Amino acid sequence: MLQDAMSNKDTAECMVLGTRKAARAITRLYNAKIRHIGLTSTQVSVLFAIDSSRHQSITDMADNLALERSSLTRNIKLLENRQLVEKHGTGKGRSQIVSLTGEGDRLMKVAYTHWIDAQSQLRAEMGEDRWTAVHEILELLGNLDCCQSVKST
Repeated sequence: MLQDAMSNKDTAECMVLGTRKAARAITRLYNAKIRHIGLTSTQVSVLFAIDSSRHQSITDMADNLALERSSLTRNIKLLENRQLVEKHGTGKGRSQIVSLTGEGDRLMKVAYTHWIDAQSQLRAEMGEDRWTAVHEILELLGNLDCCQSVKST
């Protein structure tokens, strides 16, 4: 049985479990801060990306956000249904470009103040040294050759 072969140490040191647990906890904090505006942290990240990456294709944006293209497309559709974003340049062989509507820009600015509040709370609780160390480790993990060479399916 696998359970017999795995020790508590194996599961405690598992990077997948550890990073997912941390990501869920951080996501809950951010989602709690923006819940009242009816968006998720992923949707706010998409709004930020659209705002800062004018004229970037959906594929490029997905790569920059480390999201599967299908996940980004789903979130863009939800934002489009709320008239927060609009697509341009659709058609065979043409990249789709997404931009914020006036309402999307307004709501993104509201979300930004709450986003900064979540960042500040997390940073204060962690302390500056840990905050910096975590960012350095995340950068390292995201750029490891063994992680870069594996393509998602």
